[in-house]
Amino acid sequence: MRFPWLGRVLYWLLWPYRRLYIYGSTRPKVVVVYDGEILLIKGWISHQAWTFPGGGIAKDEPETEAATRELAEETSIIAKESDLLKMAVDVDDLVDHHAPIYVYHPNTRPKTRGNYEIMEVMWFPLNHLPQDAHPLVKRSVKSLLTSGSGNNG
Repeated sequence: MRFPWLGRVLYWLLWPYRRLYIYGSTRPKVVVVYDGEILLIKGWISHQAWTFPGGGIAKDEPETEAATRELAEETSIIAKESDLLKMAVDVDDLVDHHAPIYVYHPNTRPKTRGNYEIMEVMWFPLNHLPQDAHPLVKRSVKSLLTSGSGNNG
């Protein structure tokens, strides 16, 4: 069993090293939208705000390949690179890195399962995000709703 408070304490203790490692890097995120809902995750050793699946890029790894790999690792959802639609590039406020954002509209609601680094994986209505959603999530969902990309199809 994981202890959320321990993950948060470790996150802040490791903050200076994590910031050096992540600062200025590119870490793609994937917005999974199905039937008016959005998939969010909560990491264990993290700030523990609800956020999008995503993460780092390995050396010489294409951005979309990293996005689909991270999506699979963190949620068990398998997506093809060709099914990702680039929405925007944002900056993650908490750790100051570039966050290319891709939208993925699966044909059916995928079954999800987190891994050792993920505490929770949950679907939320696009128009009713959790209070502790990351600012990047709030901005991206607002953009999705404005553009109409929050609809499947």
